[in-house]
Amino acid sequence: MLGVGLLSAALAEQGAPHAVVDANLDFLRFIESGRWGHSGSFAPFLPAHAHNASQYLTGYRQQQQMLRLLGKAFPRYGFAPYQVTYHGEWPDLRRVAATALEPDGVWRQWVAAGSVVQGILRHQPDWVGLSVNFDGQLPAALVLGQRLREEGVTVIWGGGLLNAFAQQLTEQTPIWHSADGAMLGAGESLVTSLEKVRGRVSLPGARVLSNGCWIASGVAQEQARRPNFDAFPLGDYRAAGRVLPYRVFSRCQWRKCAFCADARYHFHADRLDGNPELVAEDLHALAVTYGADGVYFLDAELPAAFMVGLAGALQSRQANLRWGGNSRISRRLADPTVASQLYSGGCRFLRFGLESASDAVLRGMCKGTTAEMAGRVLRSVAEAGMGVHVYLMHGFPGEQVADVRQTVDFLFENLRNIDGFNFSEFALYEESPIARAADPDDIARTAAPDFWSHPEYRQRGEGGVDDKDIEERFYTRKKQIKCFPTMADSILLSERYSLSFAD
Repeated sequence: MLGVGLLSAALAEQGAPHAVVDANLDFLRFIESGRWGHSGSFAPFLPAHAHNASQYLTGYRQQQQMLRLLGKAFPRYGFAPYQVTYHGEWPDLRRVAATALEPDGVWRQWVAAGSVVQGILRHQPDWVGLSVNFDGQLPAALVLGQRLREEGVTVIWGGGLLNAFAQQLTEQTPIWHSADGAMLGAGESLVTSLEKVRGRVSLPGARVLSNGCWIASGVAQEQARRPNFDAFPLGDYRAAGRVLPYRVFSRCQWRKCAFCADARYHFHADRLDGNPELVAEDLHALAVTYGADGVYFLDAELPAAFMVGLAGALQSRQANLRWGGNSRISRRLADPTVASQLYSGGCRFLRFGLESASDAVLRGMCKGTTAEMAGRVLRSVAEAGMGVHVYLMHGFPGEQVADVRQTVDFLFENLRNIDGFNFSEFALYEESPIARAADPDDIARTAAPDFWSHPEYRQRGEGGVDDKDIEERFYTRKKQIKCFPTMADSILLSERYSLSFAD
């Protein structure tokens, strides 16, 4: 949503008429209608209508049941709130495309029965940009792009997924039946140069493929505009209130983690030079303009000093905004006085990249912290009233079974101060410090143009994780949490009530 908001701001500056259509909302409405083969419709899950935890959980569980039924009807996909997974398809793009384009598949049914295509075509666009940020959005983009091209519309793909696999994007990539062009980098630095020649929209200077499609890369760092949400259907989103996405910093301020390739996605300058007073003023203006209750920061890291300054600036303006985002385990956040300042200034939810509770692994990752410090920070933040989520990782090179056991033990020892977590498997990202330092013989890359996968690092850690077992034990013992299925709900509801699994 933020990327499209920045794109909309750039087009508005140029005086270019444009519209925003959210295909995610249309797909959700289609699923709720039951027109995919279910005998009846489903009530929408509307968190804003829940007055207590029991009502929220009832609606959420009904949505879960709907998605379980959808998964049974289309067993090659797994559906969960805000996420689509593939059963044996990803990263084989040809299989993903073939499944997505099946005549009786859910995606074809959606495009035929939903309103998204008609909603786009009534604007008579010269071109349509599809923002594809996650692999789970690929099926919708493939079907929607193909259908729009059949109507003579130029379709341009962009978004995080293409940037993540930019080095693997070739003319053999099986997306070109659904796209005329692809934009890498900050799209707003490119779209204003689009030209229409003989009924076809293209970008001068782009690399033209043998099939007539093109790939363009924005190399210049884009200015960080105020996002424009005028064209968004803000009243239709399913959240407990109106929460706007926002980003201040172009990348993490730490920049030392061995596994991180964050610098690769450094497409924008810092917003307002990271000045918390100016950011608070900007957020207050956005909140007034759009009637927002909260802000979700998409920054890789909100530094503690910035958050303290922002909290004070918002409080002095009586902005009454709730906010949250990602931060680092840092000594300053272990101070209960600092945590209380954040809460008083509107912070309601923070996510921390803990990764491991083994000090040996943390040193190898260059995290710049310890397990003991992590425990102090989590306790300080949680006791101040904020919801806490931690990211954990397994399989980092050099990790032993005992290291993973330490991390799992830490999770349960800090049960009271952690509301949610997820374990991810170590992935080797191109241009990360560990990838640059590795011996080429230790890295295996796929040569297949129709596979979008990260290279394999042969020197993997030994520790394995049974995610489902740990998750089940965690939430069985946790009983109550202050975090919710979406970041927006976590920000707005954490002070109103906690979810209880006994409800």
